[in-house]
Amino acid sequence: MGRQNSVNSIVTSRNITLSKVSTSIQITNKIIFNEIESTFNEAFYLLNSKHIQRNSENFLFLLEYSESFKNKSFQYEAIARQDYEQAIDLFTSIILKKPLLKYAFHLRGIARSKTHNHIDAIDDYSQCILIDMNFIDSYIRRANLYEKIHQHLLAVNDCDSLILLEPDNSEFYHLRANAKSRIDENSSLNDYNKALELDPNNIRAYNNRGQTLKSLGDLDGAKKDFETAIALSNLKLLDEKPNGIILFYRGWAKSQLELCNEAIIDFSKAIEIDSNDGESFYSRGEARASLNDYERAVLDFSEAIKIDPTDEIYYNSRGNAKRKLKDYEGAIVDYTKGIKIFPKNAPAYYNRGGIKADLNDHAGAINDYTKAIEFGINDARAFTNRGLVKSELADFHGAISDFKTALRFDPINGWAYANMGIAKANLRDHYGAIADWSQALKFDFKDSTIFSYIAESKYELMDYSGAIDDYTKAIEFDPTDASWFINRGCAKRELKYYDDAMADYNRALEIDVNSTHAYLNRGIVKADVKDYKSAMADYSKAIEIDPVFANAYYHRAYLKSLMNDNDGFAQDSKIYEELKD
Repeated sequence: MGRQNSVNSIVTSRNITLSKVSTSIQITNKIIFNEIESTFNEAFYLLNSKHIQRNSENFLFLLEYSESFKNKSFQYEAIARQDYEQAIDLFTSIILKKPLLKYAFHLRGIARSKTHNHIDAIDDYSQCILIDMNFIDSYIRRANLYEKIHQHLLAVNDCDSLILLEPDNSEFYHLRANAKSRIDENSSLNDYNKALELDPNNIRAYNNRGQTLKSLGDLDGAKKDFETAIALSNLKLLDEKPNGIILFYRGWAKSQLELCNEAIIDFSKAIEIDSNDGESFYSRGEARASLNDYERAVLDFSEAIKIDPTDEIYYNSRGNAKRKLKDYEGAIVDYTKGIKIFPKNAPAYYNRGGIKADLNDHAGAINDYTKAIEFGINDARAFTNRGLVKSELADFHGAISDFKTALRFDPINGWAYANMGIAKANLRDHYGAIADWSQALKFDFKDSTIFSYIAESKYELMDYSGAIDDYTKAIEFDPTDASWFINRGCAKRELKYYDDAMADYNRALEIDVNSTHAYLNRGIVKADVKDYKSAMADYSKAIEIDPVFANAYYHRAYLKSLMNDNDGFAQDSKIYEELKD
C-alpha cells in the first residue's frame, strides 16, 4: 500500500506540474502577444474593415486558443485598397519581431492576394506552411493562387497534402479535380466523382464536372450535371435567404445549358448582393456575348477587370467582344494586356493573330499564330489560319506545310484541303490542287467556289470539257454569280462552241449589266465569227464602263488593225502600253 501511495503521490505531483506549465505557457504567450497585440489587432481589423469594427479583442490570442473564433468564416474584405496595404505593412513589422508567427504570414498572404500580388502571397503561405505543416487554409489559398498563375501541378501537390490531412473532405477532391482538368481532363473525373460521393450536394462540383464532360464530348452527362446543379441551387435558395454564391452557381449552370437570359437574371441578382464579385460580372458578360449583346458584354468585362485587373481571361473576353464590335485596335490592346499578365496566353495570341490578319499585318499575324501554337493551341485551326496568312504572303510552300499539319490533327478538315488546293494551284500544281479540292468536296466542304477552282485548274490543263462540267456545277450551287457564266463561256469558246459561249456571256450581262469581262469576252467571240462591228461595240462598252481596262484597249486595237484603222490602232495600242503595267 505504501508503494502504491508513493506512485499516486508522484502522479499527482506530475499533474500539478503539467497544469502549471500549461498555464505558464498561456501566461508567457499572453505577455509575448502583449508586445504586438495592438499592431496585430489593427492589422486584422484593416484586413476585415468592411465587416468588423475596431474593438479591444486580442485577435491573435483568439486565433491561437479559441476554436470557435478560428472557425469563423472571415471574408477578409477591406473598405479600401489602402487598408490592405496598411495591413501588409503592419504584418511585416510583426514578422520582423516574431519571425515564427504563422498567423502573421498567413494573413499577410491574404492581404497581398487582395492587392493582386500573387507571387508574394504564395511566398507567405509557403512560410506559414513551413512553420505549421498542418495549416489547412494556407494550403487552400496557395493552391488557388497556383491555379491563377497557371502552376497546375503545384496546385495538385497542395491538394494532395490537403487530402492527406482530411481524406474525407469533398472540397479538397473538388479543388484537385479543377487543377487536374487544366492538365488532363480525363484524369480529373475520378476526383470530381469522389467529391460528389463525399458530398452529393456540392453544386460547384456538379458544374465543373459538367464543364469537363462537355469538353470531352459527353453532352448528355454534362447536361445532367448542369440540371442537377440548378435543382440543388433551387432547393438552397428556398431554404436560405438570397445567397449570391448560390445564384452565381445556378446562373453558371444555366449559361452552360444556353439558357442565357435566365442566367443573366441570376448573375444580376448575385451582383446586387455582392458588387465586388468579378466572376459574376464576367459570367454575365459571357452570357450577353452569347446573345450578341456585345456592348453590354464589354461593360461587364470592364467591371470584372476593375475588381481584378490581373485576370487575363477577363481581358481576352473583352477583346473578343470588342472585335465583334469592330473595335480592332481596342481588342488588340486587351489581348496584349492579357499576354502581359500571362506571357504564355495562347488564346490571346491566337485571337490577336486573327485581328492582325484581318488588318493585313501578315507578319504580325504569323508571329502570333506561331506563339499560340507554341503555348498550347496546337490544333487544326491554328495551323490552317497560319497557312492562310502565309498564302497571303505568297509563301505557298510554307502554307502547304501548315495545311498538311492541320490535316494530321483533323483528317477530314475540308477547309484545310480547300486552301491547300489554292496554294498548290498558285504553284501551278493543278493536278495536286484538283485532288485537294476533290477531298474538300468529299468532306462536305461544298460550295460554288470549290467547283469553280476545280474548273479553273482544268482550264489551265486544257481540259475544257471538264472545266465546263465543273463551272456548270458551280452555277447549280449559285446561279447568281456572273463570273461562273463568263468562265464557262471561255471554256466553250476554246472548244469553238461559239453560240453556247455567247449565251453564257449574255446571261452574265443579265446578272451584271456592268460586267466589263462579259463585254470583253463576248466581243472576242464576235470577232472570232467575223462580226467586227458588234465586237467593236462590246470592247467600247467595256472601256466606257472602265476607262482603264487595259485588255479591252488591247483587243480593240487588234480589231482596228484588222479593219485597217491604223490611227485607231496606234491610239489604242498607246493607251494599252500605258495601262498594262
